Amino acid sequence: MFGIINYTFIDKSGNFLTDYDHDGTLRLSFSDGEKSEVLGDVTAFSEGFAGIKGSYGENSVWYFANRKLDSNFTPYDSLQCFSEGLAAVKQYVDESAALGPHSGNWGFIDKKANVVIPYQFSDCGSFRGSLAYFKKWGSTYDLEGYINKQGEIVWQTKKKK
Repeated sequence: MFGIINYTFIDKSGNFLTDYDHDGTLRLSFSDGEKSEVLGDVTAFSEGFAGIKGSYGENSVWYFANRKLDSNFTPYDSLQCFSEGLAAVKQYVDESAALGPHSGNWGFIDKKANVVIPYQFSDCGSFRGSLAYFKKWGSTYDLEGYINKQGEIVWQTKKKK
């Protein structure tokens, strides 16, 4: 049987970046809503940011933090590491909110959390060589292909359902 895996960050010297009270030890959580020293899930740092899984009210969400673990705490349902200045993020949808036509879809943000390519994809990948994979699920056809950093489709294929 597998146990719960928790994560933390260390710097190049082996010092814990998440040791907020600087006592040299890590605790799973603090009381009174303070920062946790051990994280439930993380991504690697890429272009100065790491994805961290945390809480937003009662919901589990992802957000980006810098190397000081400061965050603007824009919540996302899921995310991918930054690549070529952009990160693919899945729009956070609060279950109590009215769902719009593109809710829960993927889009791309810049390092200031500005949406650069709107939430419109069912799935997508990171940018490599200035192109990113995308997929759009439709009622009759599924589209998949590659977009450039302006969100323009440079190649696609259509598959009938």
